[in-house]
Amino acid sequence: MSFFDINNIAFELLNYQMSWLELIATVAGLLAVWLSAREHIANWGIGLINVFLSGIIFYKLSLYSDFFLQIYFFLTNIYGWWLWSKRKANTNEKEVTIKWLSRTQQMWIAVGIVISTIGLGWVVTHLHTWYPKLFPTEAAFPYADTLVMTMSIVGNFLLTMKKIESWVLWVLVDILAPILYFQKGILLITFEYVIFLGLASFALYNWLQIYAQNNAKRL
Repeated sequence: MSFFDINNIAFELLNYQMSWLELIATVAGLLAVWLSAREHIANWGIGLINVFLSGIIFYKLSLYSDFFLQIYFFLTNIYGWWLWSKRKANTNEKEVTIKWLSRTQQMWIAVGIVISTIGLGWVVTHLHTWYPKLFPTEAAFPYADTLVMTMSIVGNFLLTMKKIESWVLWVLVDILAPILYFQKGILLITFEYVIFLGLASFALYNWLQIYAQNNAKRL
């Protein structure tokens, strides 16, 4: 049986069969988020493992919005890795620093999330009829799943630029996502996202502290 088969069971706990796929994806995901909260660049490399394995899981569970989300995550993890490590030669420019978006930017992001969720959610509801060979079953929770996807896309992009709003969005994602994953029976990933909620809350607090310290140094 292939490692990438969701039925390849690592162990059983309290009548729940844990696949190797879900186990390693969860461990990598927890480590990546913890490293992000600590503003450690290694989060992007560990994150690549998580999104690759998670993509396989979500596809097999018909959570198609989450599947597409992992493709986006894979690309932005590579971009974030590069951006966080970037240095400009022969200048005094420092690495990307933690900042807030402007009020106008926050407003446009909120409007964009709402419009994208409605539009992409409608698309996801029709994937199984448009492309039945690629998406053999109807999407599960298409609009809620798409909202998770949309907020995650924006949150991850803002994370690459070290915007504090990224963690606000991740807190919201980590409240909604466990409800969806529990309904689909992936209990370890459900528990993982509950832990993510705690980590995202810590990260938001930690980044606010760093932002305040950086501002104090400029005074």
